[in-house]
Amino acid sequence: MEALLIYLLKSSLSLALFYLFYWFFLRKETFYRLNRIYLLGSMVLSIILPFFEVSAVRVENPVVMNILREVVVRGNSPATGQPTELSGHLYADPLIIIYLTGILWMVARFCVNLLMILKYRMHSSKVLLGGQWVFLTDHPVSSFSFGRWIFIDKESSLEERRMVILRHENAHIRQLHTLDLVFSELLCSLFWFHPAVWLYNRSLREIHEYLADDDVINQGCDRVSYMGILMQQFGIKRPVFITNHFNQSLIKRRFIMITKNRSGRKAALKISTLIPLLTFCCFLAVNSLHLPSIAQEVKKAKPVQKEKSSVKADENKNKDDVYSVVEKMPVYPGGSDALMKYISENVKYPASAKSFGVESQVYISFIIDKEGNTLTPGMLRQKGNYAKGSKKTSEENYKKALKDMEDEAMRVVQSIPLKWTPGENKGEKVKVSFVLPIRFRLS
Repeated sequence: MEALLIYLLKSSLSLALFYLFYWFFLRKETFYRLNRIYLLGSMVLSIILPFFEVSAVRVENPVVMNILREVVVRGNSPATGQPTELSGHLYADPLIIIYLTGILWMVARFCVNLLMILKYRMHSSKVLLGGQWVFLTDHPVSSFSFGRWIFIDKESSLEERRMVILRHENAHIRQLHTLDLVFSELLCSLFWFHPAVWLYNRSLREIHEYLADDDVINQGCDRVSYMGILMQQFGIKRPVFITNHFNQSLIKRRFIMITKNRSGRKAALKISTLIPLLTFCCFLAVNSLHLPSIAQEVKKAKPVQKEKSSVKADENKNKDDVYSVVEKMPVYPGGSDALMKYISENVKYPASAKSFGVESQVYISFIIDKEGNTLTPGMLRQKGNYAKGSKKTSEENYKKALKDMEDEAMRVVQSIPLKWTPGENKGEKVKVSFVLPIRFRLS
């Protein structure tokens, strides 16, 4: 649940930042194709950016090192008079239930509209207009397209404007606008709670109309006549929401864009320079949500007293520096997966912490020396709390549970059996520091 909420938070922040840039810098420009690419690309980036994380944090305090993947150690919740599954899932995850309910509602809405399109197709007459098959609807709806299907109401098909409507809808088909809309609707289903995705959806539809209008005019249609046809379609009932409509409630904006002078090269150069910068800023903003709070609070943290080997390393630091990042980082035999497997299989949830219902997140610092040995670890920081459904115990018992979890984490890190391949910097073997987060969690 926590991982999902963090992902949704990161993606939501990215969507908001990207859309704000579009609203202030791109919305009024006539770079329709660029705008379409930007809207689609920024939506995709917002989905994948949270998966790219900064794995190392450098701060002034030399105790802070490369942060390894978190190891989660799970234990059974103590008896609280209620079944463990009930207290751990139904009551602990109401946000998940609300989120999934919203997704189901959006998916149902999407399916209903697909059925409506099929209903239009079944109750329409298929005729050949201008050398192309179209569906004539009996219902007074605005002309629209979905995939390769074009729907025109019978009244429009009997007038001269039908060829202009066909050109407009063919532009939607050639440029694959339906795929954009389906993708946008799926994104709305996943982020139904976020206003930015609905703004994305609306802006993407606007761009589709601008592109289709531009295509019709470039084929030789008179601007004034074309705007007159748009006005004739104004007020006609709109069809379902996942189609490209010849008429949308944006007539005034379409008129403005049809008559607007083209944006110049200077504006295009400025925007093309800003987009990569914006992407980088979004990446940093998204990752700032991921970095553990240790990055901000470590200056206040005081490591516990280390054993002689570790203290000696600190005393000789001026002669033998400890690095956080080097050209060739130390490698554990079998890689990080093997290290994580060893840690997770050997850390045991202390009985005292289980019985008192205490959870904790422990940050253990250690150094890999020039020979690949793991020097005696030290506890960098610890954050404890009670598991949901657990009753608070005495302060003495609480502190004992935290101390037992700290000792267990230290014991396992100190017992890492295999030597690492030492780190190297400028061709010389050096000492490199790491931080291992271990989370004790009751299920």
